[in-house]
Amino acid sequence: MTWFSPCIWSADGGYSGIRSFWHNTVIGRAITNTFWSVLGNDVIQLNGFDKDPELGKLKPRTPAMFAGTSFSILNYDTNFFDLIKSGTVKIHVADLHHLSAGKVHLADEAKTALESDAMVCVTGWRHVPPFKFLPEGLDKKIGLPHLPNPGDTSLSADEDIGCQQGLLDKADAEILERFPRLADPPTFNDHYVPLVKQRPFTIDGADPAALTPLMLYHLIVPASPAFLRSKNLAFAGAIMNFSNAITAHLQGLWISAYFDGKLRRDPSNAVAGGDGGKAGTQEGLTLEKVQYETVLFSRFGKWRYPTDYASMYPDFVFEAVPYIDLLLADLGLTVHRKGGWFKEMTDPYGPEDYIDVNDEWRAKYARGSS
Repeated sequence: MTWFSPCIWSADGGYSGIRSFWHNTVIGRAITNTFWSVLGNDVIQLNGFDKDPELGKLKPRTPAMFAGTSFSILNYDTNFFDLIKSGTVKIHVADLHHLSAGKVHLADEAKTALESDAMVCVTGWRHVPPFKFLPEGLDKKIGLPHLPNPGDTSLSADEDIGCQQGLLDKADAEILERFPRLADPPTFNDHYVPLVKQRPFTIDGADPAALTPLMLYHLIVPASPAFLRSKNLAFAGAIMNFSNAITAHLQGLWISAYFDGKLRRDPSNAVAGGDGGKAGTQEGLTLEKVQYETVLFSRFGKWRYPTDYASMYPDFVFEAVPYIDLLLADLGLTVHRKGGWFKEMTDPYGPEDYIDVNDEWRAKYARGSS
């Protein structure tokens, strides 16, 4: 699954030749597209979405390859689809028009009015803080969503990160060059208008689509020189995926190591001594490389999962194992944990593969390693 999925942060997992074949050759992309098509069709056929008109209202509108954490799996002993087929649960696909006493009115052609004593609204969430950070411009230094400024691909001298539209365009170009399939994203719904576009609540009333995503190095820490020097801010769990227990564990260890100066690949070394990262540093981590990689990884979701939240916030499914590989490599711990290339290629990773990470970390530093 990880090889068939385009992933911008997969380098530490190895097997670059295989990944390149799947995504950078005509034959490889044809096989990859067929794989995802078969997977998506299996979901539709096994669940019978085309066999029942009521159930058909729940048919996925996004191809399986592009489904982020909205991806769902039937994991109960009983099939709740039976409640829909029997009429116990009714599906309405429509916008809300208004509410009245004991009724919910829909904006469909039938002007449906639903008798109701209660209503649960699943309306999403805000991906920007509800309060303003001061002084002005601090949000850009932290890496919070903000409006990009027109500009070239150079990094700004005032320690902002990702605020030049040209830098975002450069990242977009690299992503699409490495993964041409992403240049043809699916259309979720031609008639869908998000509530946030109807009632903007973001910075200066801007369309959320115009804001940058969270801009954090390896999806955890700000990449501006001021914060790399102070090492006093990190975001735990600022990602969404199906491997939350594992990623939370490893992000916690990563953050602790970062604050203690024990990361094997420490982005703060790019500004050590105040040289701005112009000289070669640990693992070649110059400030320019740290900041561009921050933009590149953060921007990837816009193309990988365009119909989910990934354009605003790190949201991924099939890239979780490569992300774990990235964190382990930063920590200087074992990336390939299966004990052999055949198992590495065929045996799925699970929580049991990372159960001894803390012991490995303690042993590493008991020996005085760095």
